[in-house]
Amino acid sequence: MIRWAIRIAMLILAGFGCILLSAIPLQPGAPQWPMPDLLFALCCYWVLRRPGSAPLIVVFALGLAADMLLMRPVGIGALTLVLATEVLRGQSRHLREVPFVLEWAMVAALIGMGVAMQAALIWISLGSPPTVGQLGRYAAGTMLSYPLVALICGGLLGLRHRGNGKLTYSTYLGEG
Repeated sequence: MIRWAIRIAMLILAGFGCILLSAIPLQPGAPQWPMPDLLFALCCYWVLRRPGSAPLIVVFALGLAADMLLMRPVGIGALTLVLATEVLRGQSRHLREVPFVLEWAMVAALIGMGVAMQAALIWISLGSPPTVGQLGRYAAGTMLSYPLVALICGGLLGLRHRGNGKLTYSTYLGEG
């Protein structure tokens, strides 16, 4: 019980660290590249490694805090974060056995869908969504930050891949 609470506290602290890092501008003035969504990458990595220590309410609260602190439309980022992490939570048993590149591809696909969903929700709510170029740079930056987040979490926090890294057809289909 204490170990579980410590892991949740580590997720919360790491999540707020990612939010604070995201608030730092990469380039002063007019930025060409937006800061990647490090919280999205962290939560995806965490849910794949320790699904039990990343409860839905904690992930939602972190997403809502990021929306408010980073002055994004409140709730839209939290919604996409929760949907993506729940998809990964459902697949975490199977994704433990795949090589990191396939895991990264799955997370990248969810990042792309999440960014598209956020833009659609902003458009539906009659807001002015970012341009396709801005969305593409944001999604690409977040996708490329996932291996860095994985390296840091694996090294500093000890969240490592539990599987043997071998992909078999029966494991992929959930038969193994």
